[in-house]
Amino acid sequence: MKAITKILGVKRLPNTKNGNPKYRIITEHGSARILPNSSLSYRYNFRSMVGETVEVEYSSKWNKSYIVDMERIYKWEWIEKIQKIQILG
Repeated sequence: MKAITKILGVKRLPNTKNGNPKYRIITEHGSARILPNSSLSYRYNFRSMVGETVEVEYSSKWNKSYIVDMERIYKWEWIEKIQKIQILG
């Protein structure tokens, strides 16, 4: 499921067994973890993204909610992204 949301907070979790960082991202839609051992953990500096609007792709695995992909949305892109998601459902 994809959603446009605002990041309200970020919590750093203990590293995975492979030594990769883990994060819990708190958004307007609730909180979710970054998928373990995902390259997404290295793509952004999540702490600097608090307050920004992002497009998030969620997935449920192992009875938990995970963020599979995330993309920053800049102000001029908001309307286009919102319209596209509403059309696609």
